[in-house]
Amino acid sequence: ELSSRFAEDEWSGASLAARAAIDHADDAERALEAAESTAGDPTRSALPDLAAAERALRRAEAEARTLEETHRLVTQAAQAVPGELAAARTALRQATVTREQLDPVDSDRLGAELRVIDAELTEIEVDAARRPTRTIDRIARLRDRLDMALGDARTAQQRIRGARTALPGTLAAARNAVAHAESSVAHTRASADAR
Repeated sequence: ELSSRFAEDEWSGASLAARAAIDHADDAERALEAAESTAGDPTRSALPDLAAAERALRRAEAEARTLEETHRLVTQAAQAVPGELAAARTALRQATVTREQLDPVDSDRLGAELRVIDAELTEIEVDAARRPTRTIDRIARLRDRLDMALGDARTAQQRIRGARTALPGTLAAARNAVAHAESSVAHTRASADAR
């Protein structure tokens, strides 16, 4: 199933695990046959062969679990890819809205990062269905990169908001200082340069 739907790098680990599980099961079967042949001979012990069979069965079970886990991861990733791509595209659109509210320098910096992320996301989409686990991993990295770019932009945006909030008070203080200076100059015979 995996090999018919996905690229080889997605299922090669599962294939190796399946082969190893079969090999270990064959080893266990040979050890059990050897134990069976010695069971009727009172001069020989079947315990070493039984212990070897048990070890081989444990290894086969471990490989079978690896196979099942790989299959589960790949198929779940394949189911998640469309939603993850859509979520990444939505995050890019929201970042574009944030960009429009920034000052030109920060907007340009965020815009450049958004274009790079968008190009990489478009590249990922081409092979997403064949390489779902790799796609999910790359989308997560792009989302982290987008979050960092937005974090920097939000910091700049917060500075702008802070400046806008402080502006009325700053203007009032400046007007007060100018009025005080005008009052001081008016009561003294200051030169034109002092005024």
